[in-house]
Amino acid sequence: MPRAKVLVADDHALMIEAVLAALSDHDDLQVVATTTDATKILGLVRRLRPDVALVDVLMPRLDGITVLKRILAEFPDTVVVMFSASEDPQVIETAFRLGARAFVLKHIDPADLAGAIRQAIKGTVFNSTKTFAEAAAEAAQEAGLSRKQQEVLNLVAAGLSNSAIARELWLSTHTVKFHLTHIYRLLGVHSRTEAINEARRRGLLTPALSIVA
Repeated sequence: MPRAKVLVADDHALMIEAVLAALSDHDDLQVVATTTDATKILGLVRRLRPDVALVDVLMPRLDGITVLKRILAEFPDTVVVMFSASEDPQVIETAFRLGARAFVLKHIDPADLAGAIRQAIKGTVFNSTKTFAEAAAEAAQEAGLSRKQQEVLNLVAAGLSNSAIARELWLSTHTVKFHLTHIYRLLGVHSRTEAINEARRRGLLTPALSIVA
């Protein structure tokens, strides 16, 4: 699979470092540039032609929404992912109306950021009023997973043992093992680690973020 080139723009250097760390283990995503200065973003896009621009909504000197418009006016095929600590519905609606592919909240679990970017690249479209949890539930249904199996999968991803999952969901450990057997079969995997990775790749988990595209 060809590597997707990613540009990261945020006025907080610490946030950029967090994004770099979150994407460092994913060979299909390559961060080609970072900047804390919004006025430099368009120049970097012109020079490097990234596949994805991850842009902070609130940046000094030039806001992310204006950057979004300028990028897509010149490079309409660029996947722009807005990055924000705010869940203001007006900002989200404006971002999508202007062509943003996704809106990712900064309290996202770092382990889920790569998956969110992959979904944006694929063009996965969610209704702007739909939470990521709802989108994950739909993806799980398409994969053939029942609601209970998705719950089990989420708890596996959270690191719980079979006995802990059984206590959490008021199930027997035998039933948890039964669900896991079916989950592995439906996802085409053979271990908990493979199941978690495949679930993240397909957007089946319910992390603490909202992504709307």
